[in-house]
Amino acid sequence: MHYPDLRIHHLTFPTKNFTYYKPLVLSLRKIDNDYLLKTAFVNTEGDIHSIYKVWVVQNKGKFYFSNFELRERRKLNYYSYDEITFRYDDLHDFDEDLSYQSVLMNQKIAKFFNSEPKYFTQFIFKNTQSRYKFLGFDFHQGAEYDIQQSAAAEVINYVIYSSNSTEYEPHEIVHLYMTNYCSTNCPEFLDEGIATLIGGNIIKDFKEDLKVFRRVMNEYEDYIPGLHKNRQYDSQETNMNYAVYAIVCFTLLQQMN
Repeated sequence: MHYPDLRIHHLTFPTKNFTYYKPLVLSLRKIDNDYLLKTAFVNTEGDIHSIYKVWVVQNKGKFYFSNFELRERRKLNYYSYDEITFRYDDLHDFDEDLSYQSVLMNQKIAKFFNSEPKYFTQFIFKNTQSRYKFLGFDFHQGAEYDIQQSAAAEVINYVIYSSNSTEYEPHEIVHLYMTNYCSTNCPEFLDEGIATLIGGNIIKDFKEDLKVFRRVMNEYEDYIPGLHKNRQYDSQETNMNYAVYAIVCFTLLQQMN
């Protein structure tokens, strides 16, 4: 079964433990002239990873899949500031000052990568649950990690999804530039390390994030990056692996002068 565009990559994000899954059709409901197909994705052990909706549209005797979010976009407001277009619903109180900070950060990052500023769209949501709902998920395991999964970048389409009601996501902006150097197969330590070094993590300033990292390291003396991936090492303030990646990248950049 072929699903539209790039939504399929959400099915293995963020747990990455559901590499092998199979679709289970839950319902097919007719709405006006189209159909809404709801499918559950389960891993080899039968655990549900996500429940996902797509539109099925008939045209000239043929049926086509259409992303759920494409229709949802029509309901959103928009505000364009230089290279960035912000999309948000009526409940969001748009912050022009933060949008200006995003524009400045985008230009700063462009200079770092010796590139022209990139044009992109940023969708702003109240929380992770509302972001996944917008994308067409009735359920997704990633929605349970509201802090650690507070934003995401869809680099191929130059789209950023913010899940904490903010116009400022410097970490995700960096990802849009990294794809020029690593395509879509950029090593995680490099992609997340540079993004954290320049744009911070949960705290959007790496110097402040580093202070939290040092404190957490003192609390978990047995922590080994890459080995301990359970959530007890990720607080509401930082992601331990990302912080380690940033330190590695900072050291490499110093070595390269």
